[in-house]
Amino acid sequence: AIERLNVQRQQQLDECNAFEQKLQQNIYSMLAMQQNVRSRAQALDASFDASIQRLNALFLEAVARRAQAAGVNDAASIEAANEGSVAGIGGAVAMTLVNE
Repeated sequence: AIERLNVQRQQQLDECNAFEQKLQQNIYSMLAMQQNVRSRAQALDASFDASIQRLNALFLEAVARRAQAAGVNDAASIEAANEGSVAGIGGAVAMTLVNE
């Protein structure tokens, strides 16, 4: 009877060790997945920032061209229009992100 209990005990210990190893492998896999998600998030954030900067530059260029076409040569008027327009772009982008 003692021998049989020792065999059962060893089987249970082996199963526990196998489960622990599988659990540890799953933890390593999840940590790798977490790192991958963080890396992708950083890349998306950098891409978003670059896109916003490019969009702002293009918009400012378009406002300046429109002002030139309209004959507005007053630098202060163009700058005031640019500042208001850039704020509008930021708000539109923020609303788009919130709505998505």
